[in-house]
Amino acid sequence: MAKQSAIANQIQIETSASRALFEGQCDAWIVGLSSHERPPRGLAGVLDWHLRGWISHSIKSGIFEGSAGECAYLPHIHQGRPIHLLLVGLGSGKRKGTLPATSLTALKQNLKNLGRTSWGISVLDLGTDSVEPISHHMGQTLKGSTLWIST
Repeated sequence: MAKQSAIANQIQIETSASRALFEGQCDAWIVGLSSHERPPRGLAGVLDWHLRGWISHSIKSGIFEGSAGECAYLPHIHQGRPIHLLLVGLGSGKRKGTLPATSLTALKQNLKNLGRTSWGISVLDLGTDSVEPISHHMGQTLKGSTLWIST
């Protein structure tokens, strides 16, 4: 009998990552950021605006640069509710919607270490190619996991 591939136990599709985050559907998001994007663009830019420059401050203070292979976990309280962002570096190239292999490796390790069972991703930031490996990793390491996908 062939071994079945594990995937996240549940996959949710949401057109707006910020709506899912701020309306409490999913309080943790994986956010891609290039090292040359200042101010942040994509989902990082939208969230930075909602969070009054919180991501920009993290960049200015040296917590995160956006280099390939880099991850930074940024918990935050927004309007009395905790939210969790895991910034992942897209490197210095133009935003292509592709997650560098070194960043995927770092992301998987951080997901395992953090142990949260529900995460969201934006395919516009991380690319459609990132859905399967992230979902597969969550299914293998995080019991009862849910992957939210913003289109």
